[in-house]
Amino acid sequence: MKKLTIILLFVSIICNAQFVNKTYNPYEPIRLNYTPEFQKKDNSNIWVLGVFVFSITCDAIGDGLYDDNHKIAGKMVNTAGFTSLLALPFIKKFDKNQIFSYFIGYACMRVAMFDPIYNGTRSLLINYIGNTSLWDKGLQEFDPSGGLLFARAVFLTAGVSITLRL
Repeated sequence: MKKLTIILLFVSIICNAQFVNKTYNPYEPIRLNYTPEFQKKDNSNIWVLGVFVFSITCDAIGDGLYDDNHKIAGKMVNTAGFTSLLALPFIKKFDKNQIFSYFIGYACMRVAMFDPIYNGTRSLLINYIGNTSLWDKGLQEFDPSGGLLFARAVFLTAGVSITLRL
């Protein structure tokens, strides 16, 4: 009987000593004070990539419209592409060491995207290469058949990966 009394005394002391939180709601989700790793990442590179694509697309469409004698519309679209690049310092804080890498990424994406979009705007074949500018003459020396789709895909992949890696 003495053991039973001691055990009951121990159990009652332990039960009474527990802290009871009257504001605890078991149906409310537990709020943790940390942010998961996937939410800590800086997503500004995706915005930079979007601005690059928008700028290149606007430049190609603007040049195509300008060459099809839609001068005012072409200039307006070119202006939209240029001014979108001016928004980049407000989207992402650039490090001095990364600016050259962003330039390389933009140049690779422009090599890959500009001519097909320009040709689409002017209703030409997607792999058409002109013969007036130095760029077109250089591309014809490299690939006179006008293919280059694999090379453009490589440049696009390189440009996107360089931009997103930083």
